[in-house]
Amino acid sequence: MSEIIQITYGVQLNIEGQVLEYEVEEIDLNRDFETEEERFQAEKDKIEAEKFAEDWSGFWEERLAKENLQKFIYTVNESSIKYERNQNKRPEEFIRIIPESGTMQHFYKDEINNKANLIEFSLHHNPDSSDWKIDYNIEEFKSERKTILVYDCYRMNIEQTRINEKENWEIVDKYELFVTDKIKLPARLVIHLWEPVAELCALEIKTVNMENPNSFSIERAIEIKNEVDENELVLPKEYADLLMEKNKN
Repeated sequence: MSEIIQITYGVQLNIEGQVLEYEVEEIDLNRDFETEEERFQAEKDKIEAEKFAEDWSGFWEERLAKENLQKFIYTVNESSIKYERNQNKRPEEFIRIIPESGTMQHFYKDEINNKANLIEFSLHHNPDSSDWKIDYNIEEFKSERKTILVYDCYRMNIEQTRINEKENWEIVDKYELFVTDKIKLPARLVIHLWEPVAELCALEIKTVNMENPNSFSIERAIEIKNEVDENELVLPKEYADLLMEKNKN
């Protein structure tokens, strides 16, 4: 088995302040009311609006705290990538990415009968299967450099534009990366680009909200291991048997 490396990314989520706040409509309780029932309803509406605003703020505080605890781990060799996450895990899941094809295999146990299951799909778009038109703008800034866990990286920006001409939709995704050519983990497989571009490894990934540019997330490598047990990439027997059976059919 070829050399194995393991990269752990931590997450930093930044949401613009105005998103976190819910503007409560001002209800004037000092005005003259025609009836006591009308005053009572106004008081009730004010209490409910303030409670909703408080719950809204609490929701975002909880989400930010949870998101910022996320970790994503990629164990990589030339032919296979094991992908782990510490949020939203299914029981005994094993997620594998095949770099050559861009295929993701998600193995997991059914929560009801503990039976092995497999969901398999491509991380890249099949242009023959929909009405989407895809375009990329890639810029490299080799003079802008950063050292991340001893690896010398330079900045790369990727803008992915997806247009559904039939439905008249346009979705723009923007990524600001710091990349290195010393690790075989293509950025396209980490950020799930629709076309197989960006073969370099990104040790820092800033995903920008194009509708609200001050809101963004950053995935940054926080640990890199060069000595990794090769068994990390071995598919558990139950899942290997399931895959073998699938390939027979």
